[in-house]
Amino acid sequence: MKKYTYIIFIVTFVCLMIPSVCKAATQQWSYTIGTTGVGTNYWVDQIVADGKGGCVAVWTRTDITMPHDTMYIARFDKKGNKLWEKSYTRRNVKVSYCNKKKVVFSMSTIGPGTDKTMIIDNKGVEDTVIKTTIMMNDKTGSAGDKKGFFAQNDLYASYGDISIIRYSYK
Repeated sequence: MKKYTYIIFIVTFVCLMIPSVCKAATQQWSYTIGTTGVGTNYWVDQIVADGKGGCVAVWTRTDITMPHDTMYIARFDKKGNKLWEKSYTRRNVKVSYCNKKKVVFSMSTIGPGTDKTMIIDNKGVEDTVIKTTIMMNDKTGSAGDKKGFFAQNDLYASYGDISIIRYSYK
């Protein structure tokens, strides 16, 4: 009987300790990219972490009053402050690399135009690296780093705010 009491004690102790060991994610910041409503839609295409708590995000806005979709790219620091934002009409934008100081991304046109690879610094200054070449690869940066990760709120919400959210693992 003592043997089973000891085993039950150990199992109970372990079960009680599990909630204190397992940590839940905690929201650190949120940035609303737009509000989905009648005739207007937003969705996040890509989020790439910079490895220091910030990120670069790409999202699309469609609107029945606009003839073409608009893609946005924006840089956020570790506190969720937007450092810069750019918008491009009739373009596909894909981030290839992001660190604390720069973002490398490619744009391909929808229709006639010039494809290009660009670098943007933290002040939002663009530098075209190569025209007529794009780096639309599938090997893009992670949406998280050693301290947390990025996500977007419910994509399937009928109406409401669409946001980019930073979570810590703690």
